[in-house]
This record gives sequence, structure tokens and C-alpha cells, in this order.
Amino acid sequence: MKTNFKPIIFAVILLATVASCKPDKKAELTKLKKQQQELVDKIATLEAELKDSTAKGDIIVVSAEAIALQPFAHAIEVQGALDGEENVKVFPQGSGVITQVLVGVGSKVSKGQVIAKIDDQMMRSSLASTQSQYKLAADMYERQKNLWNQKIGSEVQFLQAKTNKEQLENTLAALKEQLSYLQIKSPINGSVEDLPLKVGMSVGPQAPVATVINFSSIKVVADVAEAYNTSISTGDAVTLWFPDLQKEVQSKISSASKYITPSNRSFKVEVRIPGNEKNLKANMIAVLRITDYKNPKAVVVKINFVQNDAKGSYVYVVATDAKGKNIAQKRYITQGMTYNGMVEVKEGLVAGDQIITAGQMSLTDGVEVKL
Repeated sequence: MKTNFKPIIFAVILLATVASCKPDKKAELTKLKKQQQELVDKIATLEAELKDSTAKGDIIVVSAEAIALQPFAHAIEVQGALDGEENVKVFPQGSGVITQVLVGVGSKVSKGQVIAKIDDQMMRSSLASTQSQYKLAADMYERQKNLWNQKIGSEVQFLQAKTNKEQLENTLAALKEQLSYLQIKSPINGSVEDLPLKVGMSVGPQAPVATVINFSSIKVVADVAEAYNTSISTGDAVTLWFPDLQKEVQSKISSASKYITPSNRSFKVEVRIPGNEKNLKANMIAVLRITDYKNPKAVVVKINFVQNDAKGSYVYVVATDAKGKNIAQKRYITQGMTYNGMVEVKEGLVAGDQIITAGQMSLTDGVEVKL
């Protein structure tokens, strides 16, 4: 019987290939352990050298500075949007086809100024017809009134003439009001910042046709997390940063809402800024840096002076030993707020302490130092 060895040979080659592609975890682990031991040996060597240098009386040169009480402030940053004090969407009061657009984007408008007109030809025809009828009714009324005053004619004729005149007066007033609805007017003083109107476009009260913004007074509106409700209030200092303009503006919170929005657990704050600031546009992004904590007399150190071990956070300060020598003293601290690269120290340091600012990474507790 003839045996076909080709499938067997192929299977053996495939298994060998897969085995060669599979990562050798044992070899990788051995390599990592070797690297770990090399690091341990290097650390031990450096520590021994440091102890030897200390035992031989070597002095480590460091820099230090005296701690002085200083103001410390913490701020939160939230994103807001720029808006005019009045930002109004303009809705037509009537329906129809646009026949005239009288302003453009950027145009200054006053309250009541006509922005665009809706086709009013049929309304004007009806008004003209009603005016003619009213003129006749008014004339008839005056005639009947004069006759009635002379006791000529019947009272019914006089009352009919009066009623007819008054009905047409009411009709005229209604037509004039409806005619005014076909003029789209600005509800405020400001500038037209959005105007998607074109002649021939059909419009109605259900959709806005323009946006008018009053930029004489500008405000930034932002949502602030509920957690800051007790630390932020009206009058707090705030710095506005406009990333697009690379510009910073100082101001204060003009209002802080007392209402928490249930959907995002936040409350709104508004910051008003002068309207003469240039290049500001509605809906422009602004970053609000709101000061939520102040300490006028705080112990403050740079965050990179602080180190950590199993016991907690510490810094090195310059102290004097029994022989009058300057030594590095490991001082554990309790940290407060951290902001802008600085940390407030609640406990562990006092004004006048000499904190080591350079060379501290190579120090051990009690080693002699030189300033």
C-alpha cells in the first residue's frame, strides 16, 4: 500500500511555524527580571555611594529659600459662550411671500424698524374698499344725525346709520392691524446678525426669519457644576479667556443662578463685559477662570518641591544639628489646594522655614548640606 506523506509533512511544517510565531513568555519574563535586578543593583550602588560620601564628611550643595506668607487663590475653569445682553429671534406675525428685504446682515436697526415686507396687495385692496364703504357710511350717519336732531326721520334709521358706521370703523381698524403684521419689524435696538430671507420666500409665524443682537452690553453665560454652589457667588472675580482671539478680559460674576438644572446638575453664571471690546461675536467660546478659594496669608510652595513616600508628602528644609551644622531635614506636610503649579501647605511648614529648592532629589534625612 502506498502512503501519501505530503499532508503529514505539511501539518508538521505548519505546527512548527505556529510554534515559532508564538511569543516565548518565559524568555520575556527572564529578560524583565534581569532588567529589574540591574535596576535594584544600580539603586543599591548609588545609595551606598551616598552613604559613603556622607560618612566621609562630603557636603551636598543645595539652594534654599525662606518661606513667607503670601496670598493664595484657587480657581476653576468652565467653558461658556458669548452673547449679547439682548439676543432676539425675529418671528413674522403674518404669513405670505416676501416682497422686500430692507436690511442686510450687520445692519444697525432700531426698535420697530421694518426689516422686510410680506406681500400685502390683497390686504391693501380690501382696505381701500372698506375705506370707501366707511366714507359713505360716515356721510350717511352725519346726515341721519342732523335729521334726527331736527326731529326728522325715525330713530331706527339713525341707529342703523350709526351701527353701520361703527362696524366699518372696527373693520378698518382690524384690516390696518393685519396689514401691519405683513411688515417684519425689529423688536429691539441692535444689529442684524442672521438674515436667511430672500424675495419670493414663503414665511409664517412658526419659524424665525432674522436674529437681532444688542451688543452695547455683552455677557458670557456658562454652566457651573453643583459642587461649586457654595463657593461661587455674584461679585466674585473672574478671568475670561477667548482662545480664538488669544485675549484675556478681567471681570466679575454679574449673576449666579439659584436654580440647579436637573439634567446636568449645574447652575448658570453670567459675566458682563464692556461692549467696546473688539472682535467679539455671538456664541464665541470663552473659558471662565472663577476664583473659588482665597487665603490672604498662606504657606505656599512649588509643587515640584514636594516628594512622596509611603508615609505621605514631604519636603526638605534646612535645619541645624547639635554641632551647629546645616543638615537636610525631611518634613512631612499636609497639602491644601493646588493651582497653577503651586500648593498650599496646611501643616508642616511655617513662615521662615528654609525650604530646599535645588538638589533635594539626592538628599536623605540628616545629610549635611551647604547653601
